[in-house]
Amino acid sequence: NRYLSSVFDHVCSSGVQEFRENIEEAFRGKQGRLCVFGAGYWGPYVVKKIIQSGLECACVIDNSIERQGCRIEGVEIKSSDCLTTGKWNVIIAIIKGHESVSEQLSKYNNPNMHVVWFPDINETFRSNMHMEQWLDQ
Repeated sequence: NRYLSSVFDHVCSSGVQEFRENIEEAFRGKQGRLCVFGAGYWGPYVVKKIIQSGLECACVIDNSIERQGCRIEGVEIKSSDCLTTGKWNVIIAIIKGHESVSEQLSKYNNPNMHVVWFPDINETFRSNMHMEQWLDQ
């Protein structure tokens, strides 16, 4: 979809420092390794932006067995099982269906896992999206 690509191109060209600050603000005071949930359309863009901002992306999480073991920008795609223990800061990079991912992660009962949805931490992304144009993509 050309509309989605142009929006994300705009997001990725927006200020790297602002992006970093938004992530740091979203997880303020939360100790944990940063990871992205979703290796589909949006995940690679978010991973790239994290790396450009100078932050470390520990892994990408995806429920697709076919994607697990592959890499995005050098970052390994893993099963969500790795989130059951340890300290994690998770950015959900899934637009349609992100609620089910949040529900899935909450079932792990990991008190050291903190989860945010990508549009909630990126004003540029949020301000350029119109729900009716992208929810059904």
